[in-house]
Amino acid sequence: MFPVRYVALVFDKAGDATRGIDVKVFIEAAQQVFPRLLRPLVITWFALVTAGSALVIILLAVPSAYAWFR
Repeated sequence: MFPVRYVALVFDKAGDATRGIDVKVFIEAAQQVFPRLLRPLVITWFALVTAGSALVIILLAVPSAYAWFR
């Protein structure tokens, strides 16, 4: 699983406080608690924010936008 490796690295760097935690079980428990709809919502949010930012950059680069910045 993707996050298990990175969470394990963070837990290793944390030292004694996280030494006895089984990372795979920890991640699986967290996934069961979160709603199934969360992941698609996060992906949709990311896509909309990225597309909106790109649209703003493009619209600001259009020559008709120069009048607003004189």
